[in-house]
Amino acid sequence: MNMVNYMLDLAFTLELPEIPYGTLNDIPSHMLVNAMQKRVDYLRNHLDEVHEAVGLCDSYRFEQKES
Repeated sequence: MNMVNYMLDLAFTLELPEIPYGTLNDIPSHMLVNAMQKRVDYLRNHLDEVHEAVGLCDSYRFEQKES
């Protein structure tokens, strides 16, 4: 069966003081995940905004082996 794999971005915000987080890699993972979860929870109740919050990065076709 022919399939397509989609790699997507989810837009969300995280409001933090500039210091001590100078780069994205400095932000603790649990803070990123909590902000993503908050965004997902919001989008579950505002489905009309989902397409604005999600972007397509890449896609590729592959064949899934039937079992």
